[in-house]
Amino acid sequence: MLLYINERAAREFHYRTSADVHGITRRYYCAGAPHRAILVVHGNLDLSQLYGRVVDANVGWDDGWREFVREGNTGKRHTKIMIRRVIDSTRFVDMLAAVLQRAPKDND
Repeated sequence: MLLYINERAAREFHYRTSADVHGITRRYYCAGAPHRAILVVHGNLDLSQLYGRVVDANVGWDDGWREFVREGNTGKRHTKIMIRRVIDSTRFVDMLAAVLQRAPKDND
C-alpha cells in the first residue's frame, strides 16, 4: 500500500529497539497512549527521514510482544505498520494518521 507519512502522526510513535536482519537494520516504534500500534521501518531508514514522504507499507496485526509495546499492553492486539521503502510519488492510498486513528485503543 502507498502510505503518506504525515509528521504529526509520525511523532506519536516512540523508538523502542532495532534489529539487524540479514545486514539490514529494522527500527521498531510504538505509538503513544491511547493507540496500540507498532511501526517497523526496514532498510536502514529512520522514521524522522520519512516525514512528508510516500512509502511502500503493509498494514496488519500483531499480538504485542513485550519488546515492541508499551508496558501493560503485552499480548494485546496492535495494528502493525511495516514500511519497506520510500516511493518517489505524490499519490497515496492512505495516511499514517488515518491508520493510527483506526488502531485499537487502550480501553478497547
